[in-house]
Amino acid sequence: MKGQLGVGVIGVGAFGSRHAEVYRQLDVSELVAVADVNPQRLNEICPVLQVEGYSDYRELLKREDICAVSICTTDELHVKAAIAAAHAGKHVFVEKPLALTSQDCDTIIDACASSGVKLTVGHILRFDPRYFAAYREIREERIGKLVHVFARRNNPVLEAHVGAVLPGYSRPGLYELVRRHQSGEGIRRGDVQKAGRHARYRAGADQVPWWDHRITGGVVDTSRVVSGKARRQV
Repeated sequence: MKGQLGVGVIGVGAFGSRHAEVYRQLDVSELVAVADVNPQRLNEICPVLQVEGYSDYRELLKREDICAVSICTTDELHVKAAIAAAHAGKHVFVEKPLALTSQDCDTIIDACASSGVKLTVGHILRFDPRYFAAYREIREERIGKLVHVFARRNNPVLEAHVGAVLPGYSRPGLYELVRRHQSGEGIRRGDVQKAGRHARYRAGADQVPWWDHRITGGVVDTSRVVSGKARRQV
């Protein structure tokens, strides 16, 4: 459509897939192409999004019909992708965090400034009306002196829906749990399977033990053990 902003998405995992889907739905943007180092992921997602896929994001950045990119890679890869996008003259939207060090953040900011492109970081909660309402109440001193704040955000229905729509990053157990709740079917004792302990690695982190709680249909709850205590990751 004439007048639309041509957009590319670099990294189409859980968050990148959401970016891509939103760009497809907006009247002001056109999703042109996506990039991911995982060829299997590209084979899964490109037919759904109906766009071309690249295993090397530098090839995506060569396209003249792309004016802006979302960078949704793993955190440690933000710097190179953002700098390359800026040097290619593309406006840059980077998923949080911008980078892993303040020095790398400055490097990205400087690259975008010197290239004359816009840079935005996806701090989405700043635009959440609930968080903004709390910010306004505090800023206008309506609630007195702020001493301590604790917040927790859970979106199980949303995550289940997105997982069902975008293949490859679904959470089948969570989706099944939501389905049973909505249908009134519930969870029966025979559906519960043995919890399994396993380990995961994160970039730059040591091995972390996790527990999965499973029902027929998949994992519905995960706990990670930190300092001898379990923290649930629903």
